[in-house]
Formats: sequence, C-alpha cells, structure tokens
Amino acid sequence: MASLSHDTKNKRWLIQFMAFDRSRRSVSIKETRARDKGLAKAAVLKNRIEELATNAKTGTSMSSQLVR
Repeated sequence: MASLSHDTKNKRWLIQFMAFDRSRRSVSIKETRARDKGLAKAAVLKNRIEELATNAKTGTSMSSQLVR
C-alpha cells in the first residue's frame, strides 16, 4: 500500500511505499501549476507504484499497460 501526501513548503507530491526488501521508499513529484492536475498525476503514479510493489511481492507478471 502506498500513501500520497502534499508538501506545501517544497510544492511537491510525495508517494511513500514499502519496497519488496521491507524498506520504506519515497518518490517526490514536482507540483504543476494547476494543483488538481498535479494531484491527478500523482494519484496515477501512486496506483502504478502499488501495482509494481504487488507484482514484486507476489511474483506475478506486469500488465501490458503497466509495461508501456
């Protein structure tokens, strides 16, 4: 499971997730001009990271859309 938060000081979206080696990792995304667009992009990336983490944990293959 990944979490999404907003850093107002640095104007960035932060996605935190648990990697397959049980370490906590973070991905930072720079905010776009329109805050809602930045949120939408960050939410899509969060979902993709969750799918990657699940695939790594269970050993299943990635979907064709995720590979693209």
